[in-house]
This record gives sequence, C-alpha cells and structure tokens, in this order.
Amino acid sequence: MEAIHTVMKDGRKLCLRRLTSEDAPLIEAGIKDLSDRSRYLRFFSGFKQAPPSVLQRLTNFDTDDHLAWGAVDASLPSYPPIAAAHIIRTDPAPETTGDFALAVLDDYQGLGVARAMMSCLFHDALTSGYETVHLDVLFENKSARSLFTTMGAVPSSSNGGVIHMELDLRTALGRLEMSKRAPVAEMFKDVQHALSG
Repeated sequence: MEAIHTVMKDGRKLCLRRLTSEDAPLIEAGIKDLSDRSRYLRFFSGFKQAPPSVLQRLTNFDTDDHLAWGAVDASLPSYPPIAAAHIIRTDPAPETTGDFALAVLDDYQGLGVARAMMSCLFHDALTSGYETVHLDVLFENKSARSLFTTMGAVPSSSNGGVIHMELDLRTALGRLEMSKRAPVAEMFKDVQHALSG
C-alpha cells in the first residue's frame, strides 16, 4: 500500500503508511521516545522499556490479524517516527472485531496526527473485514476519552479506572468525514483520496 502524504495542523509534512516486520525496531524506539506520562497512559504501566511480550504483540505484523500504521515527520530529513496505531484480532472475539490502540509522541499531540492515523487504519481495517474495535482508556486520560467519544466510541464496561469502549469503524470514518475543523477535513480528504485511488 502506498504511503500517504498530508500536513499537520502546524503545516509540517506528515507521511503515513502501513507498517511491516522491518519496522519492528521503530516501534521499540518510539515506545522509548514517549514521555513517562504518555507511556503510562498508553500501556497502563510505568515501565521505561517495553517488556518482550509487549514488543512481540506490537511487532507481529501480518495483513489479516494485525493491521498497523505508522507516521513520520516528513518535514525533517531523518523522517523520525512519531506515531503508530494497531488493530489486532483476538480469540475468541468475532473475526469482524479487534483490539485498537494508538500512540503519538508528545511533541506531535494536538496536531491532527491521531485523526489521520485513524483515517488510514480504519479504512484499511474495513477492507480487511473488520467492523468494530474495542479499546481500553484510563479514566484519567481525558483527551483520549474525548477523542474516541467524538469518533463514536461508547463505553461497554469499566474496571479499576480503565474504561472499556467499543467503536464502529464506519461511524468513526463518517465522523471524520463530517469534520469541519481544519486541518482534519483536509487530512481526511487526502487520506481517503489516496486509499481509494
């Protein structure tokens, strides 16, 4: 699948593409580059370095049971990785659903990167037979809760400060398409044009 090029809220260039097994080192480096706070909000853990079990789960890519997209800052010559998003099928869940997770480096949060990632990943997932995703969010993570609720996610249960949510992919893409906020609307058009072309 071709790389997708668009721009972030501040005008910097953003490049998104599906991840492959060769990107495993970038996933590990990206986890280390998260701040302690962002790493805790993403993994619900205070680890400094991801345990082997976490890395295995996040880097075991294939086109059927683990879809993953990454983003880099294309404004910089080194093209540093800045975000990753995953949908992973889990047994005994139906084949049409999977677990969803997303992380954006601290310096790139609030620039529309998360929405661009979801546009790519959710479109890709629909064409791969997914219909819904489950996600876990810490109650204290207000920005993530707000983002996913805006996309149409609904709480299904909660446990020890963790909110379990379910999100219909078509609903999420519909919400992104209807967005009038710049640059979200422009980013969505760029992504969908590239994916549909």
